[in-house]
Amino acid sequence: MARTYPLDRPTTARYAPHLLTELLFFGIGLLVFWALAAVDPLPGAIPWAARARLLATVTAVHMVLGAFLLLGPAVAPDWLSLVVPSGAPDVLADQRLAGAVSMLLPLPALALLAVRMTRVLARDGR
Repeated sequence: MARTYPLDRPTTARYAPHLLTELLFFGIGLLVFWALAAVDPLPGAIPWAARARLLATVTAVHMVLGAFLLLGPAVAPDWLSLVVPSGAPDVLADQRLAGAVSMLLPLPALALLAVRMTRVLARDGR
C-alpha cells in the first residue's frame, strides 16, 4: 500500500492545487540553478569546474528522465487513474508534456553557464 501524507489529498483532489505544487518544485529548481550558474554572488564561492560538473550532472539526469517520460510507457497508469484531478488532461499526454519540459528546461541554464564562463575566460585573458 502506498504511503500517504497529509497534503496528498488536497494537492491531488483538484487541478489548481496540483499546479501550485508543481510551481513550488519549479521555483526550488530555479533557485538551485541560480546558485549553480552564479548569477548572484554567493556567501561561499563554488569553483567553476564544480558548478559545470554539477550542472552537467543535473542536465544529464533531466535528459534521461525526460526521454523516458517522452518515449517510454505510461508510468503507473493504474495509480494515476485513481488520483487524477478533475479537469486534468489525458494522463499519457500529460506525461509526454512533462517529458518534453524535463528535457528542455535545463537548456537555458546551460546557455547561461556558457555565457558566464565565456565572460570569465575573456576577463582572465585566456
